[in-house]
Amino acid sequence: MLRHLLCRRVLITLLFQLHLLVGPSFFLGLLPLSEAAENLEERSRFCVGFLYCRETKGDTTSTQAFLYLYSTEERGSFSRLTFIPFYSREMDPAEDYLRQSVLLSLGLSERKGEASYFQLLPLYWHAEDPSRRYTVLLPAYFEYAAEDRSYTYLVPFYGHHQ
Repeated sequence: MLRHLLCRRVLITLLFQLHLLVGPSFFLGLLPLSEAAENLEERSRFCVGFLYCRETKGDTTSTQAFLYLYSTEERGSFSRLTFIPFYSREMDPAEDYLRQSVLLSLGLSERKGEASYFQLLPLYWHAEDPSRRYTVLLPAYFEYAAEDRSYTYLVPFYGHHQ
């Protein structure tokens, strides 16, 4: 009990000294006034502790919430949405790009132009672009097709080369 009280007192003392050194805005997630005044034309920021923070800097706007488990970012035509560990999405219509992942990349889908990629780890992969295509389903199926050749295997029952 005495050790607990001593640790608590040391922690409170250290936090108070840190509070005096950096100011109360540090604990709320806000910029110190001098730094905020210098960058007023470049950026704006609004935070409520670690629960919510929205920042704009140039053409980039980002939001973090719920201890950084939720975040968004918008930069030009690019946008990102993340809800850790369940879902994330990156998208850029100008580049014809879309990437989505589910459950920390256990399920992943990506498309850029005419090329696409899909996976369900650890068992299934599929990729396709104008010049080739492949599909893998572990442990037994493999298919690959390029412009002038193709392979198909269903181990141990079937194999085909062309």
